[in-house]
Amino acid sequence: MLCKLLLIGDSLIAGFGQRFPDSLNLGLPGNTTQGLARALAVPAQADCPGAPILIHIGINEITDDIARISARTAAIARTCVAQGHQVYILAIPSAGKWLDRVTALNTANSSLANSDPANLRIHFIPLPLTPLPLGLRTYLHTDAIHLEPSGYEVWMAHIQRYILQNR
Repeated sequence: MLCKLLLIGDSLIAGFGQRFPDSLNLGLPGNTTQGLARALAVPAQADCPGAPILIHIGINEITDDIARISARTAAIARTCVAQGHQVYILAIPSAGKWLDRVTALNTANSSLANSDPANLRIHFIPLPLTPLPLGLRTYLHTDAIHLEPSGYEVWMAHIQRYILQNR
């Protein structure tokens, strides 16, 4: 099966399951930027040549240095771009005790996407701001990180709109 979208990252990616048609979901609960970088050394993208890649990573190491997490995320994104993929880094939703650190990591990842505007191969997808200003926070599970099923539906629709507008 040739897929049209590759999802890689942690449990928030795994939570999408197969909601995206013709996708390959390689989300792994507990995954970190270091684990994802090791996984990319074995080209799992063989079934998805040139397909856009959604990345959600960083929450499982949020107590680490934000600059290090962001640098590893940048290396992952550049590896995927070098293999011919468009990369979409997803903002991390959180309303928990790590909100300040999550906000800093989201800012760093957004800067990564904006660091080479001529490239246009690395994008940052912010959280949807609907239906309330808190965005996906209204759909968060009680652990303040994972989403309820309805939250994944809202997020998926937001991601699909973003990818269509930024191809």
